[in-house]
Amino acid sequence: MPKTNPKANSWRKSVKNWKKEHDFESDEAFKYVMERLSSDSSKKSYRYHLPYFFQFVDMMPTEIIERRAQDRRRDVLDTERRFFENKAEAFKAKMVSLDYSGGTIINYIGAVCGFFSNYDKALSLDMDRDFWKTEESQERKAIRRRKDPPTNTEIKKMYAVADRKTRIALLFGYQCGLAPTDVIKLTWANLNIDYENEEREFIPVDHTRNKTGEQGTIIINPDLLRILKGEWVEQGRPDEGHILNYRGEPIKHSYRLNQWINEYAVKALGEERAKEVRFKDLRDSFNNTIKNTPSIIQEFADRLMGHSVAGARGSYFVGDAELILYREIFERLTVNGWLYREKAEGYEELSSEIDQLREALSQVEKENTAYKTRLDNLLQLVTSLREDFNIVLETLKEEPDN
Repeated sequence: MPKTNPKANSWRKSVKNWKKEHDFESDEAFKYVMERLSSDSSKKSYRYHLPYFFQFVDMMPTEIIERRAQDRRRDVLDTERRFFENKAEAFKAKMVSLDYSGGTIINYIGAVCGFFSNYDKALSLDMDRDFWKTEESQERKAIRRRKDPPTNTEIKKMYAVADRKTRIALLFGYQCGLAPTDVIKLTWANLNIDYENEEREFIPVDHTRNKTGEQGTIIINPDLLRILKGEWVEQGRPDEGHILNYRGEPIKHSYRLNQWINEYAVKALGEERAKEVRFKDLRDSFNNTIKNTPSIIQEFADRLMGHSVAGARGSYFVGDAELILYREIFERLTVNGWLYREKAEGYEELSSEIDQLREALSQVEKENTAYKTRLDNLLQLVTSLREDFNIVLETLKEEPDN
């Protein structure tokens, strides 16, 4: 469980200490179950989730299997036969009390029940349907009811206080709509961008969703390109390898992103709002922005979200028209002033035009001044001639007739 659930911190520490004292992965029963699993994701889930149950009952895997086999004998009382069913119920109740989400609880109890059934079908837990219904504490239900995805203003506040790796993750979730498992698997080779010479503002990159296998498109925008280039330089200009790492190693579990996001959500938004913010909510914010963009085409929206599109799977081409549409979406998603810079460039062009007009008007004024001077001179000349004419006329009037 990620550290973003403060109520669970004490339990997490207890499990961590238990694991230090108990090498459960070397246990024969545990190794046997792992060998029977064909999916790497299932193996990963068992390694992460099962130690919580082992610590809860304070038993190693082999002890659990031996006790279960003993309890399943016909001569054992029902109360003993249901020892681990009761433990599983109590295990679930503890997670509910610690504010684990319904989906997370299902992951844990699914691993617990799977451990018994994968070892031996005869040892499977006999749980009723109600056991599998998602349950949450009243506090978590209240949070879920009032929960809204982060707004652009909130994202800007988080971005302002976050470190670079968190900013990168934040933008991939918020501006590209990637799920946490997609973000941690991104590599430099996936993007294949020439950071030294790239001149495009918006760069479409084909992408396959980790969860569904659906084809989608992520668009690297000016906000993201700028910070990616900084990380690329910091990592020594690599051609491959994971974009995001933790302590020099690829991130193994997506809950790490929740830890990063929560840390800066608390700083930027306060503890109460931070409780409502998870990394996957960034994808919801992205989806809401798409839906609120009137000119968006549904097929392109599905492509951006990585949703299944009939007739377009693996063949949808993102061209200039789609990039113009994304630009409209991005104007609502930008976090570091790109929109203001765009407007500023427009103001600079307008200012230049105004300066040119002012210069032209000044020239006209200069020419008008010259015209006015010439007219004044002509007027003075006419006035002078009129005066001379009047003098001559008066002189003629005074001469006597012959």
